[in-house]
Order: sequence, then structure tokens, then C-alpha cells
Amino acid sequence: LKANELTLLLEEGFVFLSKHKPSVGFWGESIVRNFLRENLPSKYNVASGFVEHKGQISNQCDIIIYDRSSYAPLAKYGDIEIISSESVTTIIEVKNSVKYETFQKTLEDFKILGQMGIQNKYMFVFSSIQPQTLESYFYDRVGSKDEIKLIVSDVDLKYDNGDFQYLPTAIVSIRSNYILCQDLVVNNRDMFGYTAYRYTYPVGDKVDTISSIQLFLGMILEDCSIHNDIKIDDAHELAFEALQIIHEFGLWDY
Repeated sequence: LKANELTLLLEEGFVFLSKHKPSVGFWGESIVRNFLRENLPSKYNVASGFVEHKGQISNQCDIIIYDRSSYAPLAKYGDIEIISSESVTTIIEVKNSVKYETFQKTLEDFKILGQMGIQNKYMFVFSSIQPQTLESYFYDRVGSKDEIKLIVSDVDLKYDNGDFQYLPTAIVSIRSNYILCQDLVVNNRDMFGYTAYRYTYPVGDKVDTISSIQLFLGMILEDCSIHNDIKIDDAHELAFEALQIIHEFGLWDY
């Protein structure tokens, strides 16, 4: 029900603001922030701003979820807050759509956050995007815009075992019923990479698909529970009948 509520709020914004894409992005960020504020446990606050770690400041983050019961913001300027990295549970970057250049910029921002010790970093995308397209964004492009550098040997691997903490925990496309998650991928060899999951459950004689927003909210609640070292509430556990893998790819040898 909560996932449906958020979906309806976002769809309303798309209808009224579709002619001005920057407004859709700004409004969408605000809706997601307010929704999380209302539905996360009271000990967590949801802000926009910057993360501080040992004197270093991150680039601006669209959504920062942090433990306000133990930490206050280091500074606050209107709606912008500066948050200590120790209190942060989750970072969410909200995008209207994702192109190669914007994806690479987000990876750079996530690397800085990963170096600060922040593990849970999500991309929340309004538009529909295929997991195969996202896969291509992880590689360096050479030549034409449509060409990418392919992994052909261990020498050409772009990532290694230390990069998992710098890469997105998951990428959510709210107009597609899947969530792309960090995962162990077993093909010809064991690799660490990403798997696009789709969850289904029975409704009478039919099979329905759990929305990507519901999967996303479930992961955020789990992040908060793990950060607080408690078991996730039974009411927030995700019940499903079947799990489908719709795409997977490896980035480095496990």
C-alpha cells in the first residue's frame, strides 16, 4: 500500500510537470524525501546536503538517511544539511533519466562516499531503462558513442574486489518492475557483478509482479535495521512467491 501511495504521488507529478523536466526532478526528490520521512522509524531523518568525513566534504547528495537519535547535523543552511558520515545509513541519488555521462558522474560521487565508509548507495530513476543498457554504462566507451570497451581478459578488467563499496548497492527504475542489485554472478566462472531481479506473487488465479518501488522501500528498511543492529520488523519483510532473474553480468572475478 505504501509503495502504491508513492507511485501515485510520482505519477501525479509526471502529469502536471512533464513539460519542464527540471521541475519533475526537483519535485520527485522532494516527494521521495517526504515519503521516507513519514514512513521510516522515527530515529532516522531524511535530508538533502553533504556528508562530512575527517574534514572532507562529499558532493551534494539528493537524499541522505541518517540516525538523528545519536547524531545532530554538523551544520544546517535552510534545507541543506551537513551530516557526519558516522550517522549515515543510506544515500539515494534521484535521476529523471540516466545517460552514460550522468551515470559516470554518479559513480564518481559514489566512490567518494565509499571512501568515507558509506556502503548503502542507491540510484532511483524515474524513467524506464533496460538492465542491458545499465550494464554498458559500467564500461569505458571508446570510438563512437555506441561503442564500449569490452572485458576480454583479466588485464582489461576495470573493477576489482575493492570496488564493491564504491559502486551502487542497487539501481531502481520505477517504470520497470525490476531492481538491479550487487550480486555474485555464476556463468563460466564466479564473478561479482549485478543481477536484475523481478519478484512475483499470486493474486487469486493470476500472478502479479511486486513493483520496483516496493523492492526499493524494503531494502531501505533493511538498511536501517542493519545499521541499528536489529532484526527487521516482520511487517516489513518482503513476501513473494517466485523470483525471476531477468539479466545478470559480472564485473570482476570473485
